[in-house]
Amino acid sequence: MSSFLGRLARAPDLGITFHAVNEQDSANYQCVLIRSTDGIQTFPEFGTVIKLVVFSPPEILHPSLGQIIFAKEKTEIKINCEVDGKPKPHVIWTKRNQIVSLNSTLQFAQFSKASDGQYICHATNPEGTVNRTIKLLTAESPRIKEKLVNTTVVEGSSVHWHCSVEALPTNITYKWIKDDQVLDFKDTDPKIHVYKNELHITSAKKEDSGWYTCEADNGFPPTVVDRAFLNLLYRPKATHAKIREYILPLNGNVTLVCEVEANPHFHSVQWTKDGRTWRTTSTNEVAIINASPAHNGLYTCQGFNLLGGGDVVEIVVTVTEPLAFSKKPPPTVIVELGESAEIECEGFGYPSPVQYWLRNNIRISSTFLELKNITASDGGLYQCVLANGNDILYQDVDLFIRNTTPQCPSKSQISCQGETGFNISFQPGFDGGYPQSFKFVLMPMETKIVIESEWITEIGSDYWYFIDTKLPFSIHELWLYTKNVKGTMECLLGTYHVCTKVMSPSLIELNSQNLVSWAAVKEADNYVVAFRIGEENEFFEVGKTNETEFRLRQLPNTTVSGLAIGVKALRKPFIDSDYTLYKTSNNEGKNRISIILVIFSILLVCILTYFCRTRRNHIDIKLSDPDPTIVDNEYFSTFQRPPAVDSQYSSWRTVGSDENTIIEGQFEHHGIEEFEHTSMVNEIFRKYYMHNPEYNKVNLIDELRLAKLKQEMCEATLQPIQM
Repeated sequence: MSSFLGRLARAPDLGITFHAVNEQDSANYQCVLIRSTDGIQTFPEFGTVIKLVVFSPPEILHPSLGQIIFAKEKTEIKINCEVDGKPKPHVIWTKRNQIVSLNSTLQFAQFSKASDGQYICHATNPEGTVNRTIKLLTAESPRIKEKLVNTTVVEGSSVHWHCSVEALPTNITYKWIKDDQVLDFKDTDPKIHVYKNELHITSAKKEDSGWYTCEADNGFPPTVVDRAFLNLLYRPKATHAKIREYILPLNGNVTLVCEVEANPHFHSVQWTKDGRTWRTTSTNEVAIINASPAHNGLYTCQGFNLLGGGDVVEIVVTVTEPLAFSKKPPPTVIVELGESAEIECEGFGYPSPVQYWLRNNIRISSTFLELKNITASDGGLYQCVLANGNDILYQDVDLFIRNTTPQCPSKSQISCQGETGFNISFQPGFDGGYPQSFKFVLMPMETKIVIESEWITEIGSDYWYFIDTKLPFSIHELWLYTKNVKGTMECLLGTYHVCTKVMSPSLIELNSQNLVSWAAVKEADNYVVAFRIGEENEFFEVGKTNETEFRLRQLPNTTVSGLAIGVKALRKPFIDSDYTLYKTSNNEGKNRISIILVIFSILLVCILTYFCRTRRNHIDIKLSDPDPTIVDNEYFSTFQRPPAVDSQYSSWRTVGSDENTIIEGQFEHHGIEEFEHTSMVNEIFRKYYMHNPEYNKVNLIDELRLAKLKQEMCEATLQPIQM
């Protein structure tokens, strides 16, 4: 009600007056009278409903004043003049004082250039008239006024391109692209400036070479595209930042490559060696033949083209010389317990080698090995090493210490013997100056049983000893104890496993669902399934599993001669079992035998059928005989002849192998014979093909052949015999 504040007043005779009427005052109004007598109000009395309609002059909401609208030729155009007012204004369109539309929609089925011009929308109602003028123009797609030109400049120069395009409307947007990468004025290289249709490059470099594309679009396709190529000329530049190093052996050959590129291409390359002019070549390669120490040094190369000399590239050439000892240590050094020992080792070669000592794979960085106050633990093998990155040279030195416990063997060899034993060979270490004896100790990893040999005092010349652990599938730590009068030394020879072989799987089967199965092997962790064609070929592994079955991706072609599927058992690190074979050729042979038996049986049926028909032609068979004829032998199914009737057809019933199954129907007279022969053939196939205990299922092709053969034999037995 606040909208009426100050605008309403009472009028005579219960009237109401509106001041400053506006469109929002339009509504239904009703007078309600309530009388009051002595404070008591009567029921309301309702007057007539009065509808107030406020007229408003026309107002054009769209299009906007002075709007220019562009349209493509041969396109449909609709421009709606949206108006407001009460009552609803009447709208027309005019062009040059001629009416072109009698409603609010200005429409062109196919806009053309002739339709260009000013159009006026007129809106009229009783409150007045308003109009709105727009301009309608034909849109023109961008077109190139002046094409970009390929440009060639020297590195460091500036490049400027102006993409000259005209279009209508003229609100053209531009996109600059270099080698498929859009150039954005916000994040491009600082030396590349992009603004609308202008592209400027300052201090152009080699990497700025390439194709530049200008794309212009004003919203009316197609977009116009113009391209130009920037060709940068520059002096030879190195393509590799690091110094190249060539290392070759004495009397070796090598080709040095000056890794530079230039535009235009270089015409010559100047080479230096150790700062002095060496050679000038027309290519960037030079060869060194039969290299000698004189070829060692620092080489440089510099390419030249029409712009002058380019980057200088450095190359290091190293001709190696074999390593050799200038002071070679003796192979054996013997000292007394508590004494000191000094062992010198030096060598030479090119490049100059580094020299160090190795003791139990621990590096001692010194050319001079000095040991003071020697103890029993200092004894053993030392190695002098010369290394220069190209070659390495060793010299072994055995340090023997007298008047102490024996040393561990310097060399040992362990091999399997049978499935639970070891053959052990070793070269005894220094005895400390006293007779020594030996004992082998095996400590199984999975049990607490310790296996010990007797002490050995007499050592044969070959030093081979056999120990039977009697523990299949076992892993052992193998120790050698050696002792003399000064004490015992415990030497770990290593960790070894016996060479037990896993049992082969058994009862391998392959079913029609491509599933290979076998009996589990107790000791196995995994199984491998493989196949081969021919005994002379290797197995091809198709899968590994820890189950006792494996599904093949496709059923092998069992008709291939010599095809065998194999399964072997694994248990690491022990010896794999042999493959157990499932030979499809054996099954193929059995299948062939089964087929031959079936064919033989069918032939026998034909002979018997011929014999039976011949007899029927000479013997009067009384179908009305109350005693039915029973045929029962190994080739024919048991069946009962039906009684004869005078009609053209005879009803019949037969009891098959299932006594609960009864088949009824009608046949012509020869139908009895057909049933007999069909039953005979079926019985042969059931007996020699389906129920044969020697039967192995053949593949699909053989099954189809048997089915076809069965059909042909049935048809043959039903043919009438001409006598």
